[in-house]
Amino acid sequence: MRSGSIFVLMAAMMAGGNVANAASNFPVHQDILEDQTVQDVAVPLTQNKIQVEIKNEQIQRNRALQPKRSLEAGVSSWLPRSVNSSSRLANPSDYETVNAPALALNAILPINPALNAKVGLGLLMLHRFGDLNAVGQDTDQEQLAYLASIRLGLEWAPLSLATRRFRPYIGGNLLPTMMLTNRSALDSAGTSDFGLPVELGAGSLVLISETLSVNLGVTEVLGKVADSNLTGFGMNAGLRVAL
Repeated sequence: MRSGSIFVLMAAMMAGGNVANAASNFPVHQDILEDQTVQDVAVPLTQNKIQVEIKNEQIQRNRALQPKRSLEAGVSSWLPRSVNSSSRLANPSDYETVNAPALALNAILPINPALNAKVGLGLLMLHRFGDLNAVGQDTDQEQLAYLASIRLGLEWAPLSLATRRFRPYIGGNLLPTMMLTNRSALDSAGTSDFGLPVELGAGSLVLISETLSVNLGVTEVLGKVADSNLTGFGMNAGLRVAL
């Protein structure tokens, strides 16, 4: 009887030890469950953060692309191929710039989110020289020419190509142009001629803020004013400010 009791007691003690070991392993399994729970929560939070950032990016892009009435001032390296006017002196020099680029001032009027009307003014100043022999002395004579234009056209900036910072565009304009020369020894009466060239251009707006952007592009002018060929290529740069 005693040996049987001892055997039962030993079996009970061994079973208790196994239970204790199982209980001691329980915290490890709970740590694993806690880690899995944190991971399960972290994934939706990360996805929500990404979605919020994407939504904010879209909101900022849409704000930048909203059509706005704007005023733009710019300069261009465009030069006409040849400018001709009558001269009383033999062999006058060709017209060249007076150390100033072509100037432009444009109003930008939205028609829809991708299309703008453009109305503006342009001015290019040129001069030439000729030798006047008076009383046995040669003196240089200067004559100025002004190419004054009105710009009437359209600018198309497809939304599919636009980003938050860049807005590519193409455009075309009519350029009713008056060429005026002053009175000088080269031409005592001066001249005034009219023509209707066209202007084609492409470039991109670089958006600095919601109200300010830089316009960088190229332009090609085609056409004549009287005997002057205004065909020429140029690079443009300007500042556009939303009103």
